[in-house]
Amino acid sequence: MKHPIESSDPSPAAAEEHTAPKRPKIESTEHPASAPDPDSSTDSPAAPPTTESSDQPKSKLQKEGGRDKGGKQKAGKWKREKIEWTPREKKEGDEESDRRPKRKVALLMSFCGTGYKGMQINPGSQTIEGELFKALATVGAVSKDNCSGDSADPHKISFMRAARTDKGVHAAGQVVSLKMIIEDSDIIKQLNDSLPAQIRVWDYVRVTNGFHAKNQCDSRIYEYLLPTYVLESPEPRLYPNSTIARKSGILEETKAPRDDQGFIVFGSGSGSGSENTWDPAEAKRYRVPRDKLERLALILQQYKGTNNYHNFTVGKRFSEKSATRYIISFEAGTPFVEGDLEWVSLKVHGQAFMIHQIRKMVGLAVMMVRTETPISLMTETFTNVKINIPKVPGLGLLLEQTIFKAYNDKIASKEERPPVAFTPYQESIDKFKREWIYSKIVEEELAESTFHQWLDVIDSHSGEYSWWLRADGKINLDEKPAFSNANGKGNPNAGAADSDEEGGQDD
Repeated sequence: MKHPIESSDPSPAAAEEHTAPKRPKIESTEHPASAPDPDSSTDSPAAPPTTESSDQPKSKLQKEGGRDKGGKQKAGKWKREKIEWTPREKKEGDEESDRRPKRKVALLMSFCGTGYKGMQINPGSQTIEGELFKALATVGAVSKDNCSGDSADPHKISFMRAARTDKGVHAAGQVVSLKMIIEDSDIIKQLNDSLPAQIRVWDYVRVTNGFHAKNQCDSRIYEYLLPTYVLESPEPRLYPNSTIARKSGILEETKAPRDDQGFIVFGSGSGSGSENTWDPAEAKRYRVPRDKLERLALILQQYKGTNNYHNFTVGKRFSEKSATRYIISFEAGTPFVEGDLEWVSLKVHGQAFMIHQIRKMVGLAVMMVRTETPISLMTETFTNVKINIPKVPGLGLLLEQTIFKAYNDKIASKEERPPVAFTPYQESIDKFKREWIYSKIVEEELAESTFHQWLDVIDSHSGEYSWWLRADGKINLDEKPAFSNANGKGNPNAGAADSDEEGGQDD
């Protein structure tokens, strides 16, 4: 029902000239009478505007003058009547309503993804965010109505993550933004006491109200932990076009025979697949030669800059602009021994990554090192030629750090706010990585031989890759076999027992 129209002529004829009723101006406790609302029934007077607040005494406007004999409202004045506010009567079982102010913050956290079905909250599934929401509600940092059970609504607390991680993937430097109550000086300790030991919150940083963890994150660093034994060269006959095959004097007639699906025919003396006797002790004895490590580092450097990565994801065409990505750096660290196995840490720094992109980038580098394929192949993979690049297992992947350089430089510094950065907590983060992330990766590899299983599947399907792993570093489409699955979907068995990584189509 609309409010009365202010008019010097109270007649219905004057009121009918108005097609857009206006709200009366209320400047004091008394208001002049006005004409009836032409859009409302003449038998029902217009309702006066009210200003009510649940936290303050309520008041309402009442009209003086009553009604005439015909039942119409007499001309009169609006007068505000004060109504005393009383709190709602508490019922048994009701909890005290928390009206403390919430502040926009960025939480700096790390977690081990083992046992969780990703980070993002998913009703019915155990997730990192599910644990975090439960802890936030337990310590009173957010309302239990907003963050409890399957009814948890991240939007009500303006929750957003800087990067999404999927099943089993870890994070050493993740940031989430939200509105929470931070009045308790030991709120971080309370949170960690309520969280499982494999999820840690290092601190919160007060940020601007418009801060958005995903949008403000301008780059991300991922780490991939790789056992060096996967770099050992395979049986040359499995990759007859490669440099290792040429060095071994492999001829066409001595290639490992395959069936019409491209599978190695075992019993042919190929030395791969089911004929290969896996010896974990041999893997533990392996130490990567310097020349292989240098070759790996050189290959990774070729990713730097802007390139088209349609071959490094699924469902992307070369012509799509979103297939183009910018890589800031990709480096290999110094090998180290953990759990009697030698490992090397690979770190890639980029703006954003597509699904499977990092695992396929590592997968290509591993295959090139194993087969001694020339560096020139890298340029070929960025062109409008479709090949199927194997992706390494998800086991070795972790989100190393999310970076907010533009926000820190342009906003935080100018407004004298603390930066969103992990530097003050790096020592604690490194310790957490060793105890909860590296240890889990090593433990699973020793128990399941995940990387060996991956190699076994890849080499059993070597025909899918051997046609483009050539000694001349060229991709010759004329040699593409009929059974090739280079359609962007990849071999469904390549990387079995793994999980999706970087998250969705984009971080």
